[in-house]
Amino acid sequence: MTSLSIFISLAIPTMLLYSRKKSWYTKGLKSFLIILLTLIGIIGFFYSENNESRLLSYSIFAIPIFLIVDTFFKYLSLKIHNRDFYLWLRRSEEIDDSSLSMQKNKHIMASDMIFSLSLIILIVGLGLCGAILFGRNGLYN
Repeated sequence: MTSLSIFISLAIPTMLLYSRKKSWYTKGLKSFLIILLTLIGIIGFFYSENNESRLLSYSIFAIPIFLIVDTFFKYLSLKIHNRDFYLWLRRSEEIDDSSLSMQKNKHIMASDMIFSLSLIILIVGLGLCGAILFGRNGLYN
């Protein structure tokens, strides 16, 4: 169950990050995911009996946290640049990733880089916090 929890906390937010501008990823779906996963995560956390199920609940609850921060960064980018930020990460369809130089990606601003890297750090950080708090020798017992 621990590997499933780590997969949930790392893979699902990364998939949502890379598909944030796809046609199927609408505001309605995002709102539904935030509400549903928050409820599942909180209810599961309070009714769990051991750290493995707490880690699973935390991993589910980490997804809405990521979605809220992503929405906040989108809002900031709309205020600053009048557009959603470009995802400045390898394998993103929004940049030329043959080389991550500014000469080939002149449309990328510093805020795009900061938002993109902050979201990746958030995904890894939330997964790491869950593993530290609720892992095998977790801090929370």
